[in-house]
Amino acid sequence: MIRTYKYSLKAPENFAEDCEDELRRMNDLWNRLIEIDRQRERSFKDLCRSTSAEYAAAQDEIEALREPIDNLYDAIRAERIATRSKEPSDELRARRDELLGRRKALWEICKAIQKAIPKESQAPINEVYKTNVKLARQQSGCFWGNYNAVIESFETAKSKAIKDGGRLHFKSFDGSGRFVNQIQGGMTVTELLAGSHSQAQLTNLVTTNKTKGRFAFTAFTGKDDAGKRFRRQLFSEINYHRPIPADGVIKAVEVVKVPHDGKQKYKWHACFTVALPEVDIKHPKRNIAGVNLGWRQFGGRLRVAVVVDDAGKKTEYFVPAELVSKFEAAETIQKAADDARNEMLSWLRTFYQDNRDEAPQEWRESIQGLLRNRPSVDAANHLMTIWRECVFAQEESRRYAAWLKSDAALRRSYTGCRQNAVKWREEIYRHIAKELAERYAVLAVTDTPLSTMSRTKAKDDLAVDNALPESARRNRVIAAIYSLKEWIGKQAAKTGSTVETITSKMTATCHKCGYVAEKRLRGSQYATCKSCGSELELDENAAINCRNHASGAVLISDKPEKTGRFQRAKMAENDTARKIGDNASPLVT
Repeated sequence: MIRTYKYSLKAPENFAEDCEDELRRMNDLWNRLIEIDRQRERSFKDLCRSTSAEYAAAQDEIEALREPIDNLYDAIRAERIATRSKEPSDELRARRDELLGRRKALWEICKAIQKAIPKESQAPINEVYKTNVKLARQQSGCFWGNYNAVIESFETAKSKAIKDGGRLHFKSFDGSGRFVNQIQGGMTVTELLAGSHSQAQLTNLVTTNKTKGRFAFTAFTGKDDAGKRFRRQLFSEINYHRPIPADGVIKAVEVVKVPHDGKQKYKWHACFTVALPEVDIKHPKRNIAGVNLGWRQFGGRLRVAVVVDDAGKKTEYFVPAELVSKFEAAETIQKAADDARNEMLSWLRTFYQDNRDEAPQEWRESIQGLLRNRPSVDAANHLMTIWRECVFAQEESRRYAAWLKSDAALRRSYTGCRQNAVKWREEIYRHIAKELAERYAVLAVTDTPLSTMSRTKAKDDLAVDNALPESARRNRVIAAIYSLKEWIGKQAAKTGSTVETITSKMTATCHKCGYVAEKRLRGSQYATCKSCGSELELDENAAINCRNHASGAVLISDKPEKTGRFQRAKMAENDTARKIGDNASPLVT
């Protein structure tokens, strides 16, 4: 069993330029791997073109669609600036769906042809790719543990990008990175605490209100007078807030430096990858609870889970209003940055069109890259670099530089505000999951279809359009139900609880008679069963069904839908009672 233990660090006291150079080399290696992968991608596309005329025609049409799509997003961006609305007009939306739908259909044609290319035809391309990766690793100048970590991260990210249909991007060096010590044969916790291992030592532990110690780790960054590199140690103070199990074997130690918006520009932490003996953990209890995950707003709070156990006890868990406000503050900062960015891009586009003939060639090429759809921070900074070097429109250059500085400040503020909110939410979810895992032996959790809840497909199944209203999208992002689900799995593994994922229609099934409704109103909290007339609170109903499903007490009715006189009267009676109750206490939980 592999577990990771993370501890905060102070900035290493002897961190110097040689360490910064190592982090820069790792960043350069990542970018070189991106170049190699794109070379392989181009070679594979050329192979597909030479093999299939249909593929070549589809790729040409995709390339021809690039400019209309870019122009369309320019129009959408300009309309958003003018109307102060995130949603495009019906005309632009229809045009967007048409173009994106056509491009998606062409992509599907290309994917099918790519899958049909024989592996033996791809072998020469793959051999060149492997050779180039090996050469990049050898020429990187990185310590072996560091270049192995970069290549492993790259391969993982590439697999995810292929699965998600995305693409990897170059990274600009911002001073962040990590030092990785892969410990061959492993290191015992005793060796770590005794300071007897050469790659990492944790000594001088002192406990007051917190346990702190002196942490030393190896960095292959030193250089002698002849320029030959050698190992040297970096020293830092560690917050050792929880001990690593004594029977664990430490396989790797990572020291990570990440950007931070605050008094310190960067934050540091250490991660220990530890192999632990497999232990068959048995939960001390034998009870069951159904857990319905989802988000529902109650005043300023968000309810994220409803739990009903086998004793009939109902428990609700909320994201507090203060945390919701923190996410909203981050969203406000982001909106201000986006509005300022859109206004600047609109001004730049007009300025470029009016001065393209007089502008230097390098400046024109740089601004063309910036004005494409979703311009990157790197493209914006690159334009500023080019603008400083050429004597052209200096007053406009100063205006652009002022915006660039303001934009960077807003982005840092947004990142800091959102990171703090996410950390708070993760801590809340960790406590919720810990409480559930310690309290119940079996947790029957709804398999919440987050992707289908958040998006609906447009006509002809060609394009995808987010159909949720803005408030629902905001609540979905704040709630981040997937994170709570992950925490439940992690905490259950520690206590021996069993997590059973329920994929049936738990919300639509009446827990009293088993009748399954064909559909319900999106966002509704209550419903009346058309078979037995029972009044149901839908989230509680789903939790009860999950509990019953896990315990084997499942009711599924094959009764046809009944809407006779008795059922209609019962439904009207329940609706009236619910409305009276809601008016009397709208925030009853």
